Amino acid sequence: MLRSALFFLLLVSTLPYALCVSLRAMTYNVHNAVGEDGVRDCGRIGAIIRDIAPDVVAIQEVDSMTVRSGNRYTLGEIADAAMMIPVFAPAIDHDGGKYGIGILCRQTPDAVRRVPLPGAEEPRAMLIAEFPSYVIACVHLSLTPADALASAKIISQETAQYDKPVILAGDWNALPGSETVSEIQKHFHILNDLAVPTWPSDTPNECLDYIAAGKGHMPSGINVRVLPLTVESDHRPVIADITLTSEK
Repeated sequence: MLRSALFFLLLVSTLPYALCVSLRAMTYNVHNAVGEDGVRDCGRIGAIIRDIAPDVVAIQEVDSMTVRSGNRYTLGEIADAAMMIPVFAPAIDHDGGKYGIGILCRQTPDAVRRVPLPGAEEPRAMLIAEFPSYVIACVHLSLTPADALASAKIISQETAQYDKPVILAGDWNALPGSETVSEIQKHFHILNDLAVPTWPSDTPNECLDYIAAGKGHMPSGINVRVLPLTVESDHRPVIADITLTSEK
């Protein structure tokens, strides 16, 4: 009887199973918390995020201890207001401190990696945070098309190593149909409606901000929206409720 039970457990453990994760993801270029009214207000950015209640947020354009920001940790202040955990990745040294991107999350990541990305006008970076059931990569790509395209290829290489569902989110500085977006679409499903613009926030006419899911994990139950916020930043945030499933 014991041998039969052990054999059954071994057989079951080798069978394929569905890996499924449901989450609310968000991406927001916060313009260092400076709104279209010229006011720097980390609290109002954090309040927006808190009200949306995402599981994870990709954040772009934040300072850490720069003179222009009054030697404050912008991402940390936003995280406090949103009641989330901040993870920061510097892209460049700037004005006595750092400037870069970040991730806000509900739980501490199992692992975090910073991957350098090219940028002629300024160096860029990708921040990858791994959680028990998924991975998120936050990017703010170069304004230089050749560097953005090169970054797209690096992104695909760096995220291919994960068996878990991968979310790619951020400001890609590239329009739908561009070489950069087309390259990313070889490996990711873009979830937001490409006809809905995200920049500039007051009179949006370009889609620059995206949430995408790796093609190895089919998305379903997708509900994606762009919030019609006109003052808090120069970009509008994108929110996606998604379920990701794969056969393991």
